[in-house]
Amino acid sequence: MSGARRDHGGDPPSDLIRFRWGSVTDVGRVRHVNQDRVLARDGLFVVADGMGGHQGGEIASQLAIEAIDRSFTDAELRRLVDSVRTANQDILREADNEPELAGMGTTLVGLALVEASAAEPTIPTPAIGADAPVAGPTGGDDDPSNPELCLAVANVGDSRLYRFADGELAQITEDHSLVEELVRSGRLSPDEADGHPQRNILTRALGVGPDVQVDVWELPLSAGDRFVLCSDGLFNEVSDAQIAATLRRLVDPEDAATELVRQANDHGGRDNVSVVVVNVELGDAEPLVGSPGSPAIIDLAGFSRAAPLDLAERRAPQASQEAQGGDAPRVGPVERRRARRPRQLVEPPDDHLRARRFGLGTIAFVAVLLGVLAVAAVAVGFYARGNYFVGVDGDELVVYQGRPGGVLWFDPTIEERTGVTTNDLTPALVEEVSTEPQYPTLAEARAYVDGLVGRVPTPEPEPTPTPEPSPAPTPTSIAEGAPTPTSIADGPPTPTSIAAPRG
Repeated sequence: MSGARRDHGGDPPSDLIRFRWGSVTDVGRVRHVNQDRVLARDGLFVVADGMGGHQGGEIASQLAIEAIDRSFTDAELRRLVDSVRTANQDILREADNEPELAGMGTTLVGLALVEASAAEPTIPTPAIGADAPVAGPTGGDDDPSNPELCLAVANVGDSRLYRFADGELAQITEDHSLVEELVRSGRLSPDEADGHPQRNILTRALGVGPDVQVDVWELPLSAGDRFVLCSDGLFNEVSDAQIAATLRRLVDPEDAATELVRQANDHGGRDNVSVVVVNVELGDAEPLVGSPGSPAIIDLAGFSRAAPLDLAERRAPQASQEAQGGDAPRVGPVERRRARRPRQLVEPPDDHLRARRFGLGTIAFVAVLLGVLAVAAVAVGFYARGNYFVGVDGDELVVYQGRPGGVLWFDPTIEERTGVTTNDLTPALVEEVSTEPQYPTLAEARAYVDGLVGRVPTPEPEPTPTPEPSPAPTPTSIAEGAPTPTSIADGPPTPTSIAAPRG
C-alpha cells in the first residue's frame, strides 16, 4: 500500500463537503458479457468484478452490489464490513440453490462516508475482517459527542481504489492476487509481475468460502481529494502515470471516467472495465438536501450498458442499480448523521502474540500455512476451470472446459462435442482453430463454432456441359456394274446329272 499521512487541520467542516462523481462500465473489446457491476450513490461507491461460469460472474457481482446497497444503512465502518460479509453469504446461498452457479465469485472495493473514530483518521495497515477482535475509542455507549465524518474503504480481491491529492496518485488498496502477494514478499519484482501467466489468480474473493477477510481503512475527508474505484480492466491496460495525467487534465469526474474507459479500450480492452471517479468538494453555505439510496445514472454514448440482472425469480428484488449511463444529477450532499454510539474499528488479530502466551506458536503457524495453501488451491482451481476453449479431438471440433495445456493438476476436459469436423472447414479456419481460442462461457464457445461454420464459403455449382451432336453415319456407295454377290446356300452342292450317250 502506498500513501502518506497529510495534515488536514485547515479543512472546512465536513457538513460543508459534498461529493461529485461520474461512473462508466463497459464490456471491452474482447468479452461478450459484462460481469462488472457498479453502485454510486451519495456517500457510497462500489465496484464489483464478477467471475466464474456461464452467467455466474455477473450474478455474483449483482448480488454483491444489491447486498451492499441494502445493508449499508448506518454511517459506520462496522456496518460497511458487515455489508460485505452479507454479500458473501448471499453469493454462497445462491450458489447452493443453483448448482450451475457453483464456483461463482466477485471482487469488491467500496468507498463510504462513515463516522470517524476519536483519533484523527489516517491510512493504517489494513485491518483483516472475518473474526478479528474489535477495539474502539473510549467513552462507552453514553458518549454524547457528535463524531466527525471520514471515508472508509473496504476491499476484497484485486479491484482498486486510488486517491489523487496534491497532483499525485496513490494506490490505497492492496491486490489480493497471487502475483501481487509475491511482489509484496519480495519474491517477484514489479517488472516480473507484468505479464506473469498467473497474474489473474486471486487469493481472496467473495463467494469462495463462508468466512471472508475484508481489508478496511479510514481516510480523512478533505476537500480537493479525488478517488478512483476501478476493476482490473483499467489498470491492466492503463498505467498509473496515465491515470494521474488524465485526472490532472480532466476535472469533471464524468469526463475523467469516460476518458479512462476509452483509454483502456484503445489499449486492447481485453476485459470488462469499470471506473468511478469521485471528487470531494466544498459545498454550499448550507448542506444540500440529499436523496440517499438513489444511484447516479450517467448515459454515455458509445459505451455498452451492463444492465442489472433480473433476479426476481431467485429472491425478492432489492432496490439497487448499477451506476452508468445518463445525465442525472452528479452532485449530492454529505448529510451529517445524528449522534450514535462510538464506532468500533476492526483491527487485525495478533495471532503470534496469542500463540506465544499459550505456547502454541507452531500450531498457529501450521494453521496459517494450511489456510494459505487452501485458499491458493481454491484460487488455482477457480482459475483453471473457469474457462472454455475450442480445440480438435481427432478430426472433430470440441469445446473443452479448462485452460489449454492445463494448470497444475487441473487438465482440460471435453465439455461438448460439436459434430463439426476439420473437413467441414477451410484450411485457414482449421489453422485458426489450432490456436485454441478461449471464452469465459460455454455459450460463447458454442457461438464461435457456429460462426466458423457460417464463415465457410458455399461452393458454386459446376455448369453442366452441353453435349455435342453426334455426326450422322456416312452411307456406303456401291459402284454401278459391280457384281452382285452370289449367295451360296448352306449344305452340300447339288450334283449335276449328265445324260449318258445312247449306244
